[in-house]
Amino acid sequence: MSKKPTLDFIILGFAKCGTTTLHALLADHPEIYMSRVKEPRFFCDENYHNRWPWYQRLFEHAPEGALRGEASVRYSEAEFEVLSRQRIMQHYPDIKVVFIARDPIHRIESQFREHHSSGYLLGISCPFSLAEALRKFPNMIHDTLYLQRYNNYRQYLPRENIHVLFLEELKQNTQQALQKLCRFLGVDDGYVPDDLGLIKNHGATKYRDTALFRTLKQRRHKGENGFTLRHLPFHERQRIWRRNGWRVPFGKEPIIWPDDPWAILGEAFAEDCLQFLHQQGRAISLWPAFEKKLSLRQKNVSNEARLI
Repeated sequence: MSKKPTLDFIILGFAKCGTTTLHALLADHPEIYMSRVKEPRFFCDENYHNRWPWYQRLFEHAPEGALRGEASVRYSEAEFEVLSRQRIMQHYPDIKVVFIARDPIHRIESQFREHHSSGYLLGISCPFSLAEALRKFPNMIHDTLYLQRYNNYRQYLPRENIHVLFLEELKQNTQQALQKLCRFLGVDDGYVPDDLGLIKNHGATKYRDTALFRTLKQRRHKGENGFTLRHLPFHERQRIWRRNGWRVPFGKEPIIWPDDPWAILGEAFAEDCLQFLHQQGRAISLWPAFEKKLSLRQKNVSNEARLI
């Protein structure tokens, strides 16, 4: 095996919670070098044993003495977390890890948009209905069970090696949130990023198919006389689709939830998120969308009890 690069910390997740923004903010710190590829996903690669030279090159331009970090949310996804954690701990037993969480309702909505925007690159055809998407892709729920995902690493790392921050707090007071993170990492906490309002990978910029375009693509896959531009480079296809209105931005339009989301999310979902908040010393008011849906659920249960 090739020589392992020095690795001081990893931003593990959670997905769709601001890891891209956090990666960019830390990359601007003069005492930190972030891998030149965001999301290397190295430790969950089935062929990772043979890819150490590639992983090492991600840090080859790191200045002397700079902390080295990377960000791969796949390491905290339910499907890959155990394998990733085992490999990380095998090679870097003293690693520091960072989690960034957000209102779980908004996380699911963001992943729903992402499935529509880029899912076709992975062969994913996301339903237009959020309820159908949650049933078709249960990992949208599993990856939002923050406490379960967090505990996969907490069982094997001391608390002082784990830092949790919240996207809501990062947006509300970026400087304060970064100061705490810098102290955890052991770098200068007086660092002020060039753009405190930096938000990357914003959900409003995501695109989705129109119903007509989805139908045309499905006809093509069935061998009928459907629409195709497969002879063009991918970026050209994207440009034409958007120019002709076949793929349109989500913008700020709200995602429509089912009347009873807990019938899909499950009671364990609410309990996990509540316990995670409590463990991190945060009030439920930090997540207003989650609080609202939980309050409606509790109100409905109370009404049902009175009718019995």
